[in-house]
Amino acid sequence: MTLIKHDMSEVIKKIRERNGFSVVGLAMKMGVSPSLVSLVENGREPSEKFVTRLSRAEIEFTYEEKVALGIEADPTREDEKKSDHMIGIPGKDTTKKVQSNILVPSDVNVVYTDSIFLTTSHFGVVFDIGQNMGPTNQVKIVSRIGMSFEHARALSNLLINKLNEAKK
Repeated sequence: MTLIKHDMSEVIKKIRERNGFSVVGLAMKMGVSPSLVSLVENGREPSEKFVTRLSRAEIEFTYEEKVALGIEADPTREDEKKSDHMIGIPGKDTTKKVQSNILVPSDVNVVYTDSIFLTTSHFGVVFDIGQNMGPTNQVKIVSRIGMSFEHARALSNLLINKLNEAKK
C-alpha cells in the first residue's frame, strides 16, 4: 500500500506567488497576520478558517488550486470545464488525447483530500481517497475508485505530465 500526501503549503505559496503578493500582502488581503501565512507556507496545516479567508480574498485561483483547497469550483466557467485527458488504453488503437467538456452535476461538491491509498486486486487497481482526521492519525475514506491496470497506467502518465507542466 502506498500513501501519497498532498502538500497544502506548496499550493498556498504558489497561489500567493502567482498573484504577485508578498507574505505581508497576502496576509493583508486575508485579514490575518503575516506570521500565520508564513507558518502555513512552511508546513503548518491550515485551519478551515484560514482556507475560508483565503478563498474570500480577492485573488485569482486556478481550477486545480480550488480543488486542492476544497473551494467550490464553478463548472460553468470555460477554463474550469474543459480538460485534456487520455481516452482508451495506452498502446491500443483506441488511445487518443481529446479536449472534452466535463458535465458536473450541481449537487457534486469538491472535497479536499490529502491521502490516497493504492491497492491491487484481481481486476486492477483500487484507489481509496481520504482525508486525515487531524491529530488522531486516522484517515476517513471519502471515495473509492477501481480501474484496470491499463487505465491506471494511463492515469499515472497523465498525472506525471500534468505535474511536470505545473512546475514550468
